[in-house]
Amino acid sequence: MSSKTGFDSVPAFDDSNWLSWSARMSQFLMAQKLWAYVSSFITKPALESTALSTATSHPTTAESVKAHNDWVTKDSAAISYIKMKCTESVVVGIPMTHTTSKEV
Repeated sequence: MSSKTGFDSVPAFDDSNWLSWSARMSQFLMAQKLWAYVSSFITKPALESTALSTATSHPTTAESVKAHNDWVTKDSAAISYIKMKCTESVVVGIPMTHTTSKEV
């Protein structure tokens, strides 16, 4: 990462520097246009069926698949940035059940 992105100004979170880390990380994620995913302002789109009834299995619409996949891609990028700026001891303490950037 270059210094132009601001990523190098985010300290590694080590469980003792929450205030400085969270302030810098949230600013960095805002600059990357990912903060809306972490804050849940942009929620995960549902996969919409092509049929009116959900009683049987129907293929999902291409638009809903694209929107869903785009959200997953951007949320995953936020998770990656967050974890890269955490010490190993913090990362291993993140439960495997935390699958969104908001949860992480």
